[in-house]
Amino acid sequence: MLRQKFTASLIMTPREKWVYWPGGNSREDFLDENGNLIYDVIPVIKEQKVVGIIRDRTFKIHPLTLDWCLTHDAMFDDLLKFFIEKQKPACFLLKRDDFIGLVTPADFNKAPARTACYFRLAELEMRLAQFIGFRVEEDKILNALPAKRKDKILKSYNSTLSGNVDVSLVERLYLTDLLEIVKKTGLFELLGYRSKTQFHRGTQGLVKLRNQVMHPVRPLVENDREALQHLYDRLCLIDRLSMKLKELFTREPQADSTT
Repeated sequence: MLRQKFTASLIMTPREKWVYWPGGNSREDFLDENGNLIYDVIPVIKEQKVVGIIRDRTFKIHPLTLDWCLTHDAMFDDLLKFFIEKQKPACFLLKRDDFIGLVTPADFNKAPARTACYFRLAELEMRLAQFIGFRVEEDKILNALPAKRKDKILKSYNSTLSGNVDVSLVERLYLTDLLEIVKKTGLFELLGYRSKTQFHRGTQGLVKLRNQVMHPVRPLVENDREALQHLYDRLCLIDRLSMKLKELFTREPQADSTT
C-alpha cells in the first residue's frame, strides 16, 4: 500500500544536518537580535551522544524523554497526531535505540509530505469519478456545473474526441467539479450527508488542501496546532470518503460479461 511508504523518516532532518549545542560559550550563534532562540528546540550532543535539549535562551539542558520521540518508521498520520496531542515543537526519531533525525511542523511542507497527501487526494478523485460516471448520465453531469465551466469542459472533451483519444467525460473533471456534481445530483445522501449544505461545509476544505498540495508556494501547514489538526482532519475525511465510495461501487450490480 502506497501510504505505508510515507513514514516519518522521509521528512525528517537527519542527525548529520542538525544544528546542535556542543557546550561552550558560542551562544550568540543560536540567538536572534532580541536574545531569543532562533530555533524552537536545540539538541545537545556531547561525545556523539544526544544528552538533552535546550528550549529557551537560558540554555538550561532538559532531558530528552520518550514523550519527545517516535520510531523512524512511524506512519505519516501518527506523526501528525504526535504534534497535535503532545504539542511539542519537535519530534525526535529513534532507530535501534539511537536518534537518527528530528521533525518539526515546518517539515510537513516538504515535497514528500505533499506527495503523501496528493496520493490520497488522487485516490478520492478517481473513486468520485468512477462513482459519478456509473450513476449519472453525461448531460446531467454537465448540467450540474456552472455554465462557463460546462463550456470549457465540453470544448476540451470534444477536442479529445476529435483526436481519437478514449477519455470519458468524468476524467476531464477537477475535484471541485466532482464535489459539485455530487452535491447537485443528490449523490451526497449515499455518502452519509443529510443535505447539500452539510456536504458542502464538510468537504470544502478538500479543495483548499488540493490547492495547497499542488502549489509549493502555499504552505501546507503553518507552525501551529490548529493547522496540523486541519490537515489531519482532512486526511481522515479523504480516507472515509474513499472507503465509502469503494463500498458503494463494489455493491453495484456489474454488467454480465459472459454473453
